[in-house]
Amino acid sequence: MARVDKGDLSKVNKDISFLDTIESESKTIISNIELFINNSTPVLTGSAYDSVRNRLKMYVDALTKQSTIASTLKQNITSVNNSMSNYMDIYSTLDDSNIEKTARAIENAKQQIRELNSYLTSYGNMKGVNISEIKAAIASLTEELKRLEKLLEILKGLKGKDAELSGKLNSITNDVNNYKNAINDIAITTYVS
Repeated sequence: MARVDKGDLSKVNKDISFLDTIESESKTIISNIELFINNSTPVLTGSAYDSVRNRLKMYVDALTKQSTIASTLKQNITSVNNSMSNYMDIYSTLDDSNIEKTARAIENAKQQIRELNSYLTSYGNMKGVNISEIKAAIASLTEELKRLEKLLEILKGLKGKDAELSGKLNSITNDVNNYKNAINDIAITTYVS
């Protein structure tokens, strides 16, 4: 079963603001490291300094990946949330366990429309029958029927939409795992050297 609440989507969008901090801090550190490397190269010479600069370049690579991952992660999470929010249309909560209930409401609305149309056909010419009230009730039920049919279509598609967005989230997870592997590679290289 799939259940989605727009409030949860909004909360996630607020909660991912920390990714901006990661991206910004990574860029600041990269800038400082590159400034040090550029300023120290003509002044500090020798194999020890060259080794330090080479290690710092490895960290620049890792921080660049971190910044890119943070930015991509935020974009993908925002995209997934916006996609689901747009899919939800006017509904604040969708729960595919309501499919049967919605289908019954559709059948009930259709039955009421049929009964009102039948009543209008049978008794519409009689004195005292308010035709405009009956037609207004039919129009109102027809609008409700359209809304319910749209809701049913959305609910039936929820599992598919959930699967589509899960695929995007798996892609995000792969990006994060690739970043973790890059960090582990740097840690192992640093430890072995």
